[in-house]
Amino acid sequence: MVTAEGGAPRSMSPGGKQALRGWGDWLRGPVTFRFVLVSGLALVAARWLGWLAAWLASGSAAFFDNWDSSWYTGIAEHGYRYPAQAYFPLHPLLVHLVRRVVAAPTPLIGALLATIAYAGALCLFARLTDRGCRSALVPATRLGWLFFLIGPASYIFCTHHTESLFLLLLLAAMVLLLDRRWFLAGLAAGLAGMTKNNGGVLAVSAALYIAAGAGGAFADAGWRGRVNALATFAVPAALLGLAYPAYLWLCHGDPLLFAHAQTHWRPSHSPASYLKTFVLANPWQNMRPGTLLHHAYYFFLWFGVAAVFRRFLPAGLFVGLSLLLMPMQGELISVFRYSSFLFPVLFALGDRLSRGNLTAAAALMFCATLTCVVQFAYVINRWAY
Repeated sequence: MVTAEGGAPRSMSPGGKQALRGWGDWLRGPVTFRFVLVSGLALVAARWLGWLAAWLASGSAAFFDNWDSSWYTGIAEHGYRYPAQAYFPLHPLLVHLVRRVVAAPTPLIGALLATIAYAGALCLFARLTDRGCRSALVPATRLGWLFFLIGPASYIFCTHHTESLFLLLLLAAMVLLLDRRWFLAGLAAGLAGMTKNNGGVLAVSAALYIAAGAGGAFADAGWRGRVNALATFAVPAALLGLAYPAYLWLCHGDPLLFAHAQTHWRPSHSPASYLKTFVLANPWQNMRPGTLLHHAYYFFLWFGVAAVFRRFLPAGLFVGLSLLLMPMQGELISVFRYSSFLFPVLFALGDRLSRGNLTAAAALMFCATLTCVVQFAYVINRWAY
């Protein structure tokens, strides 16, 4: 389509061009404390209104236990039974502790705890905006924020899954690194390592950042200051992050059982299957539209990685390594879920798309449509990751 200056089609009426320009200008506007907090909490309320509507329409809240939620429920209620060891313990442990004092269905408790953790992350994002933080932890535009807020699987933050807790710990660790509070950053990274396997990626990314000089933090302290900071971070991160492998070793004789248990879902894990994943060449992969959409979204995410590296090194390392981790499953059909907490790259992509009026409006409409479709798929127990 031939377009005029600013990205508006030549055939569009003057009123339409003005409206599109107005939307583009608004989406390119800077984020504020109020906008981040109000939009985030409003979406949380909308999500729960959707859950309530689904509950009333079906007469059941069984959808809270769909897909991996059922595994977390089983762990919280009965402990680990093979192959549940593939799932990390912190979220189901918290759910287990709460259900001992609260008489409510386990999946509902898990969804409420996830929502509380998500609200905590939203408040932390708002606080960063209020203090004028300028890094990969804060978007430069409203579209950057909305691109994260209404991402394809953003419903996951209000369900019985681990992503909300991991998001909160990831953001806390990044902020503490930015503030050079190494011990507390190590605690947050260690707890993240008890929540998802990406916690190990976070710890490695942070350690490399500190070892590389932490953005000039040790200009006066020399190599001794760098080693001291690295040790201060690494000790709590390692003690907490290795707690689950140690438990698996003591109970089952296999500290890597969380990885080996994955063979229950995908028997083949090899360098060849990893590489074949990118070109849909594994026997279990297909060419269905949903598969192709997930693939396209995965490669789209890579376009924002360089910008994240420029903004904040540990965030860039974490996003890049997390994206490289995804194909280890032998397919990319869970990329919506596993990228939901990669907020630095979603911020960067949203900021970039906001440059044109038409691309900004199209990106917002696409995200809003896709997130509604994926949330509905979760409710009716169709694939929603």
